[in-house]
Amino acid sequence: MSEKKKRLAWRCNSLQQQRDKAEIYNSKEWKQLREAKLQKQPMCEMCLEEGRKRGIKRGYVRSATCVHHIVPIETATTKEEMWRLAIGCGLSGLMSLCRPCHNKLHNNAGYHTKEAVQERKQSAFERWKAKQHRQQPPTDSDGST
Repeated sequence: MSEKKKRLAWRCNSLQQQRDKAEIYNSKEWKQLREAKLQKQPMCEMCLEEGRKRGIKRGYVRSATCVHHIVPIETATTKEEMWRLAIGCGLSGLMSLCRPCHNKLHNNAGYHTKEAVQERKQSAFERWKAKQHRQQPPTDSDGST
C-alpha cells in the first residue's frame, strides 16, 4: 500500500485515530508535558485575557485544569504526525485553560463539532472511494477484463 493510501486509510478509520489519541494522552511523555504546562501557567489563559479586556484584576480568573493544543492533533494525517503535534509542540504549543473555557474554545472553533467531524470523515471517505474507483481496471460488458 502506498504512503498516500496509508494516510487516507488512517484518517478514514476514526476508531484507529481515537486509539492513537488515547495512546498519546495516556503516555508518560504527555503527562509530563501537561504537568509542566500547568505548573508554569496554573491559571486559565483565556480567563486572564478576558479579565484584562474587561479591566478586572481579581476574582474572574479560574485555575487551569486542562491543557489545550493550539494546533489540533486531529489535523494530523498519520500517527507519527499526531505524536509530533501532541508532544513535539513543547510548552509554547499549549494553553492552560479551565474546563469552561476549554469547552468554549472547542465549540467555537467548529473543528470539534459533531457535524464538522462527520463532514471531514465523509470527505476523506469520498476521496478514498474515488481514488479506488480510478484504479480499478476497465471491464468488458460481460464482466471480464
